[in-house]
Amino acid sequence: MYGKIMAVYLKILNQIM
Repeated sequence: MYGKIMAVYLKILNQIM
């Protein structure tokens, strides 16, 4: 559950970069 949120967060950061 927490890991899933972390994966989404990292995905968003990659989109911004």
